[in-house]
Amino acid sequence: MIFRRLFGSRDHGEETPSEGVAAFDTVDEGDRLIVEQLRSIGADLSKPREVLHYLYLPTQEAADAARKELEPRGYAVEIRPAAGPPGPNPFLCLATIEEVVSVESARKSREAFTAIAAAHDGEYDGWEAAGTP
Repeated sequence: MIFRRLFGSRDHGEETPSEGVAAFDTVDEGDRLIVEQLRSIGADLSKPREVLHYLYLPTQEAADAARKELEPRGYAVEIRPAAGPPGPNPFLCLATIEEVVSVESARKSREAFTAIAAAHDGEYDGWEAAGTP
């Protein structure tokens, strides 16, 4: 089972399990709710699991630059056209890593991805994590 949290209301056309989308007032609250939801299904959060981050960028060059920042940090990065209707950020930079999930790790990742998005005129659209390692 995978849980996803969206920061914005924009639909990028990615398939998202409806049971995994949580309503929240702040991004910190969203992180906490997803971590709690993982715990509620019995996820052992002491074990690393696959975590995906969704970064949308305006150009192939911006996506390539983001990849160059993320790969040295241990992320596997896939760049592809964003699904759905064209928007201001038509390139998806999907970054995947195996890590232990916590509210703190989610906050640190969000801050890093938000900074990368800002540096390249893009948008960070959240993360998802597997319920089992």
